[in-house]
Amino acid sequence: MLNSFAMKNFNYRLLRPWGTLALWALALSCSEAKFEEGVVQVTTTKPPPEVSILPAVDAKRPLVRRSDQISATFPASLVRNEAIHFELDAKEVSSSFTLEDIVRPIEEKRTQASRRLFNESFQQGHPPLATTENFDQRARKGAVDILIVIDNSVSMTEEQQNMSTKMNELLASLTQTDWQIGIVTTSPLIVGNEPQCSMTLVKSSDPDPTKAFADAILAGTSGNRTEYGILQAVVGLKCSSGPWLRPNATLAVLIVSDEDNCSDGNGCAGQAGDQESYLIDYVERDLGRVVGKNAGFYGIFSPPAQPCRTSVNAGNQYQRLVDYKNNGLSNYGNICDSSYKATLNRISDNIATLLTAEFTLNENPLPGTLNLMLIDSSGQEQEVPAGTFTVNGRSIQFFSGFEPPNGARLEARYLIAGTTVFQSLDLAQKPASSSLQIEVNGSLLAGDSYSVEGQRLTFKETPPPDSRLSISYRENVPLLDSFTLTQLPSDHSLEVKLGDKLLASGYSFDPNTRTLHFDTAPGDGEEVGFTYLYREGPQLSYALPLPEGSSNFQLFDGSKAIDFTEEDGVFTLAETVHEPGKVIRLRYNSPDWSPQLIALAHIPLGESLSVESGGEGCGPNLGLGVEGENIVLRCGVSTRTALVLNYQYRLPQREFTLAGIDDPEKGSWKVLANGKPIEKFSRIGSQVSLTYEPEDETRITLQYTWPQ
Repeated sequence: MLNSFAMKNFNYRLLRPWGTLALWALALSCSEAKFEEGVVQVTTTKPPPEVSILPAVDAKRPLVRRSDQISATFPASLVRNEAIHFELDAKEVSSSFTLEDIVRPIEEKRTQASRRLFNESFQQGHPPLATTENFDQRARKGAVDILIVIDNSVSMTEEQQNMSTKMNELLASLTQTDWQIGIVTTSPLIVGNEPQCSMTLVKSSDPDPTKAFADAILAGTSGNRTEYGILQAVVGLKCSSGPWLRPNATLAVLIVSDEDNCSDGNGCAGQAGDQESYLIDYVERDLGRVVGKNAGFYGIFSPPAQPCRTSVNAGNQYQRLVDYKNNGLSNYGNICDSSYKATLNRISDNIATLLTAEFTLNENPLPGTLNLMLIDSSGQEQEVPAGTFTVNGRSIQFFSGFEPPNGARLEARYLIAGTTVFQSLDLAQKPASSSLQIEVNGSLLAGDSYSVEGQRLTFKETPPPDSRLSISYRENVPLLDSFTLTQLPSDHSLEVKLGDKLLASGYSFDPNTRTLHFDTAPGDGEEVGFTYLYREGPQLSYALPLPEGSSNFQLFDGSKAIDFTEEDGVFTLAETVHEPGKVIRLRYNSPDWSPQLIALAHIPLGESLSVESGGEGCGPNLGLGVEGENIVLRCGVSTRTALVLNYQYRLPQREFTLAGIDDPEKGSWKVLANGKPIEKFSRIGSQVSLTYEPEDETRITLQYTWPQ
């Protein structure tokens, strides 16, 4: 332990007695150092372990096996115990003290190298598998695109108002679809002799689609007196300024007008859109749709069979349009109806009945293995003739007119191609011993259920078909089993920890190289801790509290006088004299006795100062006392009296050394106080000196980073 009067590299206060002092003797005992928890910590840090996810593996990249940074943490002050022995005599002054070494505690922490972790996944193969899938033939529940052509001629005020409040009626049977409604008028917008698209698009995702629908339907009545319903339907579907039709959506075209196309059916003879065939051809030829299957025409107009009394011309072209491939459904209503609710509900139902002609399987069937069964509502099965459909990859497409009826169930039975089944596989790397872990469908395999030779992994039993294998292992490089300490531990002071576990065995220490070797290397990333005492050097200077006016100092090693220097009560010996445990005696002359106030060498902490008396001449009850940090003597000495003063004090530390660095000028340094970088320090080599006075509880950290 540190000698209680060690002054080398420390600040101290000299004892300053006032007046003269009668003869008294002083003896010093060894004092023990008491260090606060975690006084010195030395830690090394490493970059975080890399995790390699295959197949991106860099097998040539070397493992970094040396820490790139070393750091040590020190307290700005230590708490020490002091015990001073006095021998007071009427005539002679004699005392002794013991030579000691300067011993420091240190705590180092290292982290075991983390070998790269590899994670690989494999899918076990399977023989050809029989599978069955079912499809319900029902109205398309996906996307629906509806184009409304609204007449905006002078006679359409009431009809627009009637229609503007009926969006929900139009969508009554389409609530589960992703719908959108495009709205154009019967009046072409001609630019450069070409009709342009001017459309309002209302989507199911709009914040207020009902209002947007009503605003677009109320298009006004200042449009062209000749209603170009067919032309404007094609213009709206093309809408080159903003394409909106979705290729997989059901398509519906609804024309709302109180007159026929081109007013009387002949008003635009010879022009584009003068016949309903212009719209039919565009939908079937250009858009590739099948009317009655994934597209349909609808209308609210003046039917020829029951013409509206307020309509000038019945809708002959519109009637032919809505009758085209309508599957016998009523796809229209009368423009004169007081409410369009019933008509729009019926149109909504009819749009929803358009049948799916294409079905997608989950897997590609083996050629020649697909069988389709049609199951009606009563549960009766009937095989679907092979000539009524085609198979392209996973897609089943029915020929027009052979689609399964609405409400039927279609069952597909087929074989899936088998894949390779393995009992052995090759890993990307040779796994480190005992690091391999294998899970099959989430269950960990026992180590005796497989063997490894190099990168080849072989299972005793073939993994089950279609099972998922998750394999993890460490890079096959040796772990660190030896660590070099920064200092040489004193005898029997070394303690070793793995994590929080204190080890009593399992390692050896070579003092010649300061290397600790583990019998079994610590695991990947495991923290290793070393706590010990080390000798910093000989204690050569000793501060002794002396009465003012003392003189004729002599030091003796036994009976042999030894050389020394003295300044303000600090006695310094030559290093050749130093030998731990050797007792040195001090003799000197003291002034005559009188009551005195003597300051201690250090400021006692709190209430720690106490005095014990071992004689009758002077003691706590006979004139000796303690006031603050001072000793008060108001008694004379007639017989030899022994006194012991005990107290604790705080010893500041301003210089710190980070050992174990070969060339401290090549790397970079950082100094932190309580974890925050500071600049008030100087450095010479590996020794750092603070240039300010930190608070007692401050913790100083030195960090050194090796150059790249």
